[in-house]
Amino acid sequence: MLLDDLKSRFTIKAIIDFNWQKDSFNENLKRFYGQKLPKGSKKMKECGNGPFTAIIVQDLSPVYSLRVTTRGVSSVNINVFDVKERYRRLAKCNILHATNSEEESEHDITLLLGKSYNDLNYDLIGSGTIRNNIAGSDGWESIQELLYVLNHTCKYVVLRNFEEFPDNIQMGAHSDIDILCQDYMTTKMIINGKESTRRPYRVQNIVKIGNSYVNVDLRYSGDNYLDRKWEEDILSNRVLQNKGFYSPNEIDYLYSLLYHALIQKIVISDDYVVRIKEKSGSLGMDPIDLKEADRALGTLKAYMQQNDYRFVEPKDYTVGYNFEKINQRAGIYRNLLLLARKLKHALRGK
Repeated sequence: MLLDDLKSRFTIKAIIDFNWQKDSFNENLKRFYGQKLPKGSKKMKECGNGPFTAIIVQDLSPVYSLRVTTRGVSSVNINVFDVKERYRRLAKCNILHATNSEEESEHDITLLLGKSYNDLNYDLIGSGTIRNNIAGSDGWESIQELLYVLNHTCKYVVLRNFEEFPDNIQMGAHSDIDILCQDYMTTKMIINGKESTRRPYRVQNIVKIGNSYVNVDLRYSGDNYLDRKWEEDILSNRVLQNKGFYSPNEIDYLYSLLYHALIQKIVISDDYVVRIKEKSGSLGMDPIDLKEADRALGTLKAYMQQNDYRFVEPKDYTVGYNFEKINQRAGIYRNLLLLARKLKHALRGK
């Protein structure tokens, strides 16, 4: 009955049976639903952990309008949403899941099958039961696989140090990938990250890649790593690099790198001096020289004032904040940390 009704409304692209491993089922659900699951939800208790079926349909005439969802009033494809609600009323339970938008469909299909809707070969799927857990459940085969899934499931950028990314990146304890995303927990679940420390303000996650791992710092909108408006602008203006990952556009990259060097670094390495000078010159500007500290800071301040960006104290205490350069104050705990870090650097220099 349900299948016949779906066929009368949509084009059915595939019918796929899943049989996830029982000991991974609950973790799969958490990563699949992410922040969409209400706090304290016991989804597995509601729907069980046995085989289930996914039906991929195409709506050739979608109609978007406002509906009340579990996350408030949202614009959804009412052709799908209203049918889902009717099926749930008939079943007298909440075990049926359906996506409300193209974005959500892209997220769900990519996590379920490891391929986006447009990249799937529909002639090869649906012919048998798929037992695999969702993408990345046992770690990622490669950094390219991880980036592919990120590209189709959330909005993010690799903030810096991506010149040789992803072909030549350091793995293991000394690895460090800085990612800016919209929502910390959603992205953490997608990458299957495990927090590297119990410190509540720390955002470093360990992500398994092949037989090794990478450390990923997940900066997020509203964390004061940068001004929130600037973080959101960086995500809105992001560009897809030809090697398959998103980065800031050239202007955002230059000035966020300048901010990072001047405001968040205690000691500025020669590498930053060279990169910022070369990047500013390549954009037709007077080359910015970090060795001319006052002039470089003036350039940064002018850019931030022009775009209504503020200097902000990061919520992550491991991020430096040279507040004295901009005539601001910081909390007592940050002052103590900064004093300790400066003392550490001074002792190293002896």
